[in-house]
Amino acid sequence: MKAKQIIPLLNPFAETLSEIIADSPLSQKDFATACGIIPSHISEMKHGKRRITPVHDLRLSRFLGMSPGFFLRLQLHHDLELANRQHGKEINSIRPLQPS
Repeated sequence: MKAKQIIPLLNPFAETLSEIIADSPLSQKDFATACGIIPSHISEMKHGKRRITPVHDLRLSRFLGMSPGFFLRLQLHHDLELANRQHGKEINSIRPLQPS
């Protein structure tokens, strides 16, 4: 029997942030400064090594003219997919509560 190959899960927040910064006319440091975020934090978020916080989301959303919560929702989607991969079988074995 062939082992099931699992496709690595990309972090959509990190990928989106990387693309936005790459397309920006600003350097990464200037981008971070304009958002009011520590440049090393932007770098870590861009590489998936730091999670976005609500304050970072609000700063990025304001700077980029996007709706608040956009980046948090990307991170949350990634977290749920990762949790499902790691614990899906166990969670699926839970029997739902039946209405009485």
